[in-house]
Amino acid sequence: MQRSLLRLTVGLSILTSLLFLPLGSQRSQMSAPAAAKGLAAAIPGQIAFVNNSDLYTINADGTNQIALTNDAQLDTNPIWSPNGTQIAFTSNRDGNEELYMMDANGANQVNLTNSPSWDGDLAWSPNGSQVAFASERNGKSDIYVIHPDGSGLIALTSSRGWGERYPTWSPDGAKIAFVSDREDIFNNNIYLMDSDGSGLKNLTNSSKQGEYFKFPTWSPDGKAIAFILEKDGQGNGNVCIMQADGSRRINLTQGPATYTAPKWSPDSKKLVFASYDSHKRKGTIQTINADGSKPKQLTDGNSGDTYPAWSADGKYISFARNTGLDTYDLYVTKYDSTKATRLTSGSISAWAPKNAPPPPQPTATSTPLPAGRRTPTPIPPSLTDLIVFDSDRDGTFNDLYLMNPKGGDLIKLTNHPAKDCCANWSADHRKIVFVSNRNGNDDLYVMDVNGSNVKRLTYNVENDTEPVWSMDGTKIAFVIEREGNKDIYVMNADGSNQIQLTNSLVEDVSPTWSPDGSKIAFASKRNNNGWDIYVMNADGTAQKRLTENISQERKHNSDFTWDNSNPAWSPDGRWIAFSSTRDGDAEIYKMTPSGSNLRNMTEHVGRDWKPTWSPDARKIAFVSDRDGLSNIYSMNSAGEEQIRLTSAKGDANPSWSP
Repeated sequence: MQRSLLRLTVGLSILTSLLFLPLGSQRSQMSAPAAAKGLAAAIPGQIAFVNNSDLYTINADGTNQIALTNDAQLDTNPIWSPNGTQIAFTSNRDGNEELYMMDANGANQVNLTNSPSWDGDLAWSPNGSQVAFASERNGKSDIYVIHPDGSGLIALTSSRGWGERYPTWSPDGAKIAFVSDREDIFNNNIYLMDSDGSGLKNLTNSSKQGEYFKFPTWSPDGKAIAFILEKDGQGNGNVCIMQADGSRRINLTQGPATYTAPKWSPDSKKLVFASYDSHKRKGTIQTINADGSKPKQLTDGNSGDTYPAWSADGKYISFARNTGLDTYDLYVTKYDSTKATRLTSGSISAWAPKNAPPPPQPTATSTPLPAGRRTPTPIPPSLTDLIVFDSDRDGTFNDLYLMNPKGGDLIKLTNHPAKDCCANWSADHRKIVFVSNRNGNDDLYVMDVNGSNVKRLTYNVENDTEPVWSMDGTKIAFVIEREGNKDIYVMNADGSNQIQLTNSLVEDVSPTWSPDGSKIAFASKRNNNGWDIYVMNADGTAQKRLTENISQERKHNSDFTWDNSNPAWSPDGRWIAFSSTRDGDAEIYKMTPSGSNLRNMTEHVGRDWKPTWSPDARKIAFVSDRDGLSNIYSMNSAGEEQIRLTSAKGDANPSWSP
């Protein structure tokens, strides 16, 4: 069972010592100034952060910037050990996201979990003897603990629902709070257990469907737990607080807004968080007293400020500022000031504890930041986890390209004077079906993943477009345009036995298979002449509309509609992602296959469309023109970590390998 099966929340897993932000699509050279001018020059301490998939440390005054990791995969989520001598982090360098450990200078990097499934949500025990984390190694997410040397792995929970996430330790190490849907998969609650997994208690006891508790975090004095409570299914909620026994629950904020995980000041008197207003599209850093008094906005949010963290002495707050190109700069400010100082071009902030040793010096595995991006190396065609897309970046007709999920290792697959586009993968990731007009009109072709052995599949007089392979590899659904109208067809993978599935008077396009092959979702203009998402059986029967392209308030004015298009079924079968203009511009949304639990994923100025899921259903790639040109972006399945993967013009139609 994949992590995205947890019906928990929109948002990013952020623990008390961790912040993780969207990473830029390219490795940028980050200068390490002799010392930051102004405020930062007087700040003691050390910060670990992430930039373009690697981990770094820097002094809080901007000096002594050091790269701790330098591998081709994604290293994220650094968390300092309580004594400051080690850093736990997650990495997919062994093929999937797992828990790693290293010394604070980058030496002795070790994979602790060695599991074929996802491991994440790391949290150090207060005495540093264990790390709690969530893992899907038994088919659903449960809470585990492990020693920093990789020994002593223990499963603390065995969920009856989709899973359990976000462990957080009590300051004395005796208890662990976490989030679970064990009593109702349509909502979740915050639970408490002893550190050995016994003594389970439901702290929030909510039975309201659509009410989601997120990101519990224990106050340093052990008296209270802060968290996010979401109620609208769109990621909006409030910052809340309750006593450690679940009593006296109060809202500290009055939404609606999207909040990052609240962070306690070391003295337990204040909380800091970022607030994002989807209507104003403005992110700000805010503080508030633990009793709800004296709220203060520290930043104006014009640049999109997010994910704050306290310094170990509680006098300063670091945060990330969006520079406007889906890259972030690291800033620091006094906890009561509206003036901030830029430290470095990068992202993340995780302060070392008070008793941390002196800043690390470079070692054999801790090298200075290279001057430029790594030289791409060709990807063998047998590898999985790739994205194929089409682009006219060479100034001619579209060709097909291949890249890794971080935007690197670009390979040009086709180089034909005609148009090649709209590619889709076979289930065994060995072949790619695509559209080309190299023989006069749009037909479907298939080729090996390295671009060889091109074979024509369709010979229709009409245009054939939008092919998509069934998960068992035996069928291809596609669209045929006849006399100006488009309908959905299905055929065998060799092009034979073409069968018409839809036959409406308007366009039916963009088919996408359910993972079990029993259904096909698609887009159609048959309702109010606006686009909606429909679903049907694989044989074309039982066609049903899932979305509404006009609000109930405006049904009297059928001229006012929005579009819902480009559906993409998640590999775990739980979600359908799609593009919708219901908020004024095209955004990526997701909903359940029944059409419920609608959530805006992107919430960004500019058009976002054409989503495609990663094979583990934890990420979505999509097309956006938010930076002025059509490029490929990615984000996690909660809508966070939005990063640009390509930086050319005319990149479109991404398809993630199964």
